[in-house]
Amino acid sequence: MALPVLPIPLEWIIADQTAFIIVVVILLWFIFDIKRFAKEAFVIRWGRKNDAPILLREDIGTGLTQLIKGEKEQKGSPIFKDPAGNEIYIDPSYLHNTRPQNWGNGLMVHHYATSQYTPLTTVNALGLNKCVEIGRKHFPELNFLNDRNLMAFAKMRRDHLDHNVRTVLRRFEPEYEDGTPVEKDDVKNAVIEFQNTLKKARINMEAIPAWDAAFAANPITHMIADLGQVVSLIEQLIEAKWARKFQLMTYVIMFCMVAGIVGIVIYVISMAK
Repeated sequence: MALPVLPIPLEWIIADQTAFIIVVVILLWFIFDIKRFAKEAFVIRWGRKNDAPILLREDIGTGLTQLIKGEKEQKGSPIFKDPAGNEIYIDPSYLHNTRPQNWGNGLMVHHYATSQYTPLTTVNALGLNKCVEIGRKHFPELNFLNDRNLMAFAKMRRDHLDHNVRTVLRRFEPEYEDGTPVEKDDVKNAVIEFQNTLKKARINMEAIPAWDAAFAANPITHMIADLGQVVSLIEQLIEAKWARKFQLMTYVIMFCMVAGIVGIVIYVISMAK
């Protein structure tokens, strides 16, 4: 009996299978190569595919930066889930004045630091740097203040200046280069002029004023009010979660009671017979 004749030459079949195996091996190698050297690509893909935010987390101590999926433990929660379980990152949609970095094609990235609950942008950082630069360059009366205190006075209400200026003068007892003590009115007037200058000076020709970038457009400025809202929402979610558990326990108890009653009735009927 003659063997069937293949419609395609055997060499072609072997070549086709070999090419298929080579393509599969190349694809697997490419995937594992990306997973090893560019694992952030999977996070970016997840963000664009699901139209979800991405968190750019920077460790202040080491400078190590990671991309994290903007996932949540519970739907409606104002807190993003931290894979390491060590930090808390508040969803910017529950905060004032947050602008994500636009990475194109619908991907929005929020920049967080390990010591910060709220996101900050490059504009915020540049605004703060510009404020410090103006203070050091043009207001020698304020040179005795460190950067933190200088920024506190930059956004301080005018009706709080008298008390706080007296406090820092008693604490630091600053003097000019010629040994003359710095007076309260000198510091107060310098702070007022400093604030006015910040509200006019821009980071660059196209950006908003330095004061707006550092404070008005910074979610930290509204931290107290925003945290109050976030805490309230978390409490509501916890109460709803416990209410569901209590409801489930109620159903279980009712089922057990009904089953027990039915069992007793069946037992009594069987005994009566």
